[in-house]
Amino acid sequence: MYFFSKKNYLLHAEYNQLERQKKALNLEMASVNRENKTGTIKDYKVSLDHCTCVDFQKHRKPCKHIYRLAFELGIFNLDAEKIDAQLAANPQSLNVVYEPKRSHYSLVPKNFVVIDFETANDFKNSICQMGIAVVENNSIIMT
Repeated sequence: MYFFSKKNYLLHAEYNQLERQKKALNLEMASVNRENKTGTIKDYKVSLDHCTCVDFQKHRKPCKHIYRLAFELGIFNLDAEKIDAQLAANPQSLNVVYEPKRSHYSLVPKNFVVIDFETANDFKNSICQMGIAVVENNSIIMT
């Protein structure tokens, strides 16, 4: 997947992606092959759509190494002031839900019930299972 097309602009505004962009500013490229649009940072082999680092393998989104290569090739702009401004403007992103970090984010206590219906086929009236979860103060208390 090519991460730097216009249709992926929202990806780069995600909070965790902004953090990766900020970290990319401190990296040094060991080598860059401009013709193949690949490079090496430390022991990682990097292209614009793949990296051998654990972060990329886990999330399948641009890691700091991919951002650094894109910057080095002139494909993506890494501006520290813009990144800091975007991070400050967006302190709580949906990414906090997907990748919970209990650092400086505090969860607002939530109480709710979740009901899930499983169907035997494509028809909504073919319910074969039902699940219920009760959440109090962000903790599941009953399933």
